[in-house]
Amino acid sequence: METKIATKPKLVESPKGWYVYFSVRDHRTGKMRPKKIERGFKECKNKSEKYALADKLIKEYTLKLKQGWVPWHDPESIYEDEINYQFENQKYSSKRKSRNTIRRLFSDFLTERKLSLKKKSYQTYQSKLRIFNQFLERKKYVDFDITAIDNKIIIEFFTELIKTRELDRRSVNNYKIILSAFFNHLLEQKLIYKSPIFNIPKAHKIKDNAPLPILPIDLQSLLSEIKRRDSQLYLACLMQYYCAIRPGNELRTLQIKHLNLWAGIIMISGINGKMRERTINIPDQFLKILISDYKLQNYDKEYFIFGNERKPGEKPVGNNTLRVRFNTIRDELGLNKDYKFYSMKHTGAGFLLDVPGITIKDLQEHLGHTNINSTYHYIKKYRGMTSEKIKHSFPNPFPNEKE
Repeated sequence: METKIATKPKLVESPKGWYVYFSVRDHRTGKMRPKKIERGFKECKNKSEKYALADKLIKEYTLKLKQGWVPWHDPESIYEDEINYQFENQKYSSKRKSRNTIRRLFSDFLTERKLSLKKKSYQTYQSKLRIFNQFLERKKYVDFDITAIDNKIIIEFFTELIKTRELDRRSVNNYKIILSAFFNHLLEQKLIYKSPIFNIPKAHKIKDNAPLPILPIDLQSLLSEIKRRDSQLYLACLMQYYCAIRPGNELRTLQIKHLNLWAGIIMISGINGKMRERTINIPDQFLKILISDYKLQNYDKEYFIFGNERKPGEKPVGNNTLRVRFNTIRDELGLNKDYKFYSMKHTGAGFLLDVPGITIKDLQEHLGHTNINSTYHYIKKYRGMTSEKIKHSFPNPFPNEKE
C-alpha cells in the first residue's frame, strides 16, 4: 500500500472558530501530525468572506504541500528529484551515485515529460512511476543498473499490483503504457537494448466505476439542502442535470458568453470539453432559473459562471472545490457515497429516458457522445437494458389457454 504523505487541506466550521485543517507525515517519527491554519478568519465580517478566505488558504497550502513544504523547521526537507517525496530524500541521498540507477532515470524522464504533458497527465505518470519505484525499493532492486531490470522483475511487479491492489484491466493497462513509454525512452537513448515490458499478466475485467444515478427521493433531499446552503453548487448541479455539462473543465471554464439566453442554448466551443464541440438546448424550466433567479444576463460576458468567490467572476472555481462541497453535504445527509458530483449528469440522462418520444439518438446528442455505445452504457447504468415490449408483450407458452 502506498504511504500517505499528507491529507488534503479542508475547511472546518467550528463554533469555536473556523480554520483550515490538514495533517502531514513527520519523517522523523513516521506519524501524521495535524496542522490548523486559523490565520485571517477572525477578521472576516461575514460567512462569504470566510468562505473566500478558506478557498484561498486551501489552494495556498495544497500547492505548498505538493511542492514539499512541511509545517515545521526541517533543513533536510528539500526537493531533489521528480520521483521522490521531499522528506524521504535524506533516506536515499546516498543511493544516487550510479549514473544509470532507475531512480535517476525516472527523475530525468519525468523532468523531460513535464514539458510536454498536461498537468493531470504528468501527475499520473509521476504517481505510477513512484509506485513502481517503491516496489523496487522493497525488493532491493532500486540500486540495480537499469540493464538488470528485466522481464522477470516486471512480471513480478504486475503480479503483485494485480493481486494486492485488485486493479482492473484498464488500470493495469495504464501502468503498462507508462512503463513502456519510460523503457522506450531508454531504448532511444541506447541505455538498454530491449524493453522488458512484455508478457504482462492479465488483470480482471474492467470495473464499472461510473457514478451511481441518484434515486428520486434522495435527489429531492440532496438538492433541497444544497439549494438552502450553497447557491453556486446548486446551479452547478442543475447545469449538469439539465444540460449534461461535464463537471470538470467544461463546467469550470464555462463563461457567460457561452450562453445564448435569447435562443436558449449553450455553445460548448473553444473551451476544454472532453469530447467534441456541441450546442446544448437549455430546457425551459432551467432557462427561467438562469434568467430570473441567477440573472446571468447582467454579468460581464467574459466572466466565468462558476467564479472562485461563489458567484460569476474573473477567475474560475478551483478544480475540486465544487466536488468537495457536494461530498460534504451528501455525507452530512448520510446518503450513499457512490453518489458523486458527476452523478447529477447521469441522473438527468436517466430521467430523460422516461420521457415519451425521447430516442437513443436524442439522448446521444444531448450527452455529447460520439459513440452510441457510451449512450447505451448510460441506459444500462440507470435501469438496465429493459424492454417494454418484452415486459408487456411476451407470448404465453400455452396459447390455447385464456388469460
